[in-house]
Amino acid sequence: MKFFHFFSHFFQNPRQIMWSLSRNNVYLIFLAVLVGLIVGLASVALKEIIEIFLKFSFNAKGEVIIGSLPGLPFYYILFIPALGGLVVGILKFLVIKSGAKGGVEQVMHAMAVKDGNLSFREVFEKFITSAITLGTGGSAGKEGPVVHIGGGIGSLLSRFFHLPDEYVKALVSAGAAAGIAAAFNAPIAGTFFALEILLGDLSLNIFSMIMVAAITGTAVGRFFLGEHPAFDPPSYLVSSPVEIVFYIILGILAGFLCVIFIKMLVWIRDLFTRLTIPNFLKPALGGFLVGLLALAIPNILGIGYGTINSFLHFDRFLTKISFFGITADHYPFLYVWIIMIGIAGIILGKVLATSITLGSGGSGGTIVPSLFLGASLGALVGHLASIIFPHAGISVGAFALIGMGSVIAGVTQAPIMAILLFFETTRSYQIILPVATVSLISTQITKYFLHGSMYTLELKHMGIDLYEGMEKTVMSTIRIGDIMRRNLLTVPYNMPLRQIMELFLHTRFTSAIVVNKEGDLIGRLHLDDLKRMVETPSLYNMLIASEIMEEGVISLSVNDSLSKTVELLSRSHSSLIPVVEKKGSLKPIGFITRKDILNVYEKEILRKNLSGLKFRSPVAELSGTSSRQMIDFGAEYQVKTVPVPREWISKTLAQLGVREKWEISVIAVLDQEKEEHIIPRPDYHFQENDLVVIAGTNEAMKKINE
Repeated sequence: MKFFHFFSHFFQNPRQIMWSLSRNNVYLIFLAVLVGLIVGLASVALKEIIEIFLKFSFNAKGEVIIGSLPGLPFYYILFIPALGGLVVGILKFLVIKSGAKGGVEQVMHAMAVKDGNLSFREVFEKFITSAITLGTGGSAGKEGPVVHIGGGIGSLLSRFFHLPDEYVKALVSAGAAAGIAAAFNAPIAGTFFALEILLGDLSLNIFSMIMVAAITGTAVGRFFLGEHPAFDPPSYLVSSPVEIVFYIILGILAGFLCVIFIKMLVWIRDLFTRLTIPNFLKPALGGFLVGLLALAIPNILGIGYGTINSFLHFDRFLTKISFFGITADHYPFLYVWIIMIGIAGIILGKVLATSITLGSGGSGGTIVPSLFLGASLGALVGHLASIIFPHAGISVGAFALIGMGSVIAGVTQAPIMAILLFFETTRSYQIILPVATVSLISTQITKYFLHGSMYTLELKHMGIDLYEGMEKTVMSTIRIGDIMRRNLLTVPYNMPLRQIMELFLHTRFTSAIVVNKEGDLIGRLHLDDLKRMVETPSLYNMLIASEIMEEGVISLSVNDSLSKTVELLSRSHSSLIPVVEKKGSLKPIGFITRKDILNVYEKEILRKNLSGLKFRSPVAELSGTSSRQMIDFGAEYQVKTVPVPREWISKTLAQLGVREKWEISVIAVLDQEKEEHIIPRPDYHFQENDLVVIAGTNEAMKKINE
C-alpha cells in the first residue's frame, strides 16, 4: 500500500519526490557515477580533438609539438597560433558570447556567488575554444578547461535532477574532480583538488560523492587512453643527504617563480584589457606574439608534455644535445653554462607565452604550465647540484619531478593535492617527504607575497574575496544597477531657493541632485541644509541651487558592487548616493540609500543561510528515505519543510493568519521554478507545488501535519 501511495504522490508532484530522493545517499552516489562517466568521456574527447588539431596544424604526434617543429617553415610557427587565436576570438566574442573567463576560477566564482550554477553555453564555449587554442599551439594546459567542463556537467545534471543547493555544489565539485582525475590518471589527487581548492568541505557524504566521481572518471580515462600517467616520471631515490639542501633551495626558488608567474599573468591580462582594439582580435594578437616567441624558444609552444618528459629524463636527454658543435664531451665547462642559460630562457619564455595566451583571451588552464615551469626549474637546480657535487649521484630528472610539485602547490595553494598527485604518479613513498618539503615552502612564500592562489586573486579581480566570508562575498556580487531606485529628484542649477523649498514641500524626498543645463551631475541639496534658510525670506529669490548645493558629490555606476557602495557611504555623511550610467559619465539615472543597502544585505544573507539548511520533509517518509534533514531547536521546537497545505493554495499569508491559527511561523518558501528559497511577503500567494519552511513547537507541528 505504501508503494502505491508513493507512486500516486509522485505523479501528482514529481518535483517534490525528486527533491526528496536527493537526500538519499544511494541516489547521490548514482549521480556521482553518472557525472564521472560523462566527464571522463568529455575529457577523452577533448584530448582527441586537440590531437586532431595538432596533427592538422603542425603534423604533431599526440600532444607533443616540439618534435615536429624543425621540419616546418617559420611562418607556420608564426601564424598558426595567430589563426587559432582569431577563430577563438570570433567564437568567444561574436558567436557564442558566453562571457566565460577562466577555467578553475570560473567554477569557484559559480560556487561562491551563483550557488554552483554554470550554463551550458559556458561549458560548450570552453570545450570548443580550448580545443582550438591548444590545438594551434597556444601555450596553456587542458586541465583547467577540463575542470570547468566537469563542473559545468555537474551543474547541469544537478539542475536536471532538481537537487537542493547544498548538493549542487557537491556535484559541481565531483565533476571537477572527475576531470582532473581523468586527465592525470590520479583519482585521489582529483578528489583533493576539489576538496582543497573548490569546496573546503570534508563531510563524509560529499567526500564519498567526489571520490566516486573521480574514480569513475579515472576508469573511463584508463579504458580509452591506457593506464599511463600524463607524464613519464623517472624512478626516484635519494642518493645523497646533500640533495635535501638543494630541495630547500628549490622550494624557495619555486615560491618566487610562482609569484613572478602570477604577477606576469595579471599584468599582461590588464595590458590586453586596456588595448583599444576589438576584443575578438586580441586572442589573434596574443597568438602572433606567442608564435614570434616560439621562433626563438620553440619549447614554449603548445601544452608542453614533450619538454616536461625531456626534463624528467634529463640525464638521457642531455647527451643528445649539441649547440653549434659544442657537446658535453668536448667542451664540458662551456656546455654546462649553455644548458643552464637555455633552461632559464625556457622558464622565462614559458611564463611570457602562457601569460600572453591566457591574458589575450585564449582558452586554457595554468596547471600544466605550472608543471612545465616546475620541471624546468627543478632541472636547472638539479643540474647545478650535479655540477657542484659530481660524485653524489644526483638525478636531475628527480629534481625536475620535485620541482613540478613545488610550483603547482604554490600556484594553486593546494599542497595536499600536489603531494598526492606525485605519489599516485610515481607510486613511491619516498617521494612524499621531498615533495611535501618543497610544496610547503613554495606555498608559504607565494601566500606571503600574494595572499592567495592564482584563482583567488582572479576572483578578487572580479570583486570576490573568499577569505572575507559569505557576508563580504554577498556584498561584492550584487550590482547597484539591480537594486537602485530610478525616481530620482533632480533640480536645475539655476532654480531659485523659493522654488526649491516648494518642491521639497510637495515631495517625500529629503535630498535632490543638482544638474547643469546638459543634465550632468554637479552637486546635491539636502533638506536639513535648507532649514537654516527658512527664517530668512530675503534669500528666497536671491539664491539659486548652484550657490547653496553641496559640491564634490561622489557617485556610483550601475556596474559597481554593493561593497564599493558601503565604502563610499562610510566616507560620506549623506544617506543617499546618486547612480550614473557608466564610469566617467555624469548623467544621473537613479540613487541608492543606506536603508536600501541594509534591506538587500539582510535578505541575501538570510537566503544564503536558508539555502544551506537541511529540513525534514514528509515526502521523504513517503519515499522510504531517512529523516536526517530535520533541525531541532531544543526539545520543544523544530524547523522543517512541508508541502504546502491544500487550504493554503492561492491564499496569502495575511489572509491565512498562520501565527494566530496554527501557532507557527513561515520562514521561507522553496520556489521550485527558480530552485531557491524566497522570503515570503504578507501578500505572497501560495502555489500548488510550493514547499514551505515552517518553524514552531512540536505540538504545533503535529497540528499542521494533521
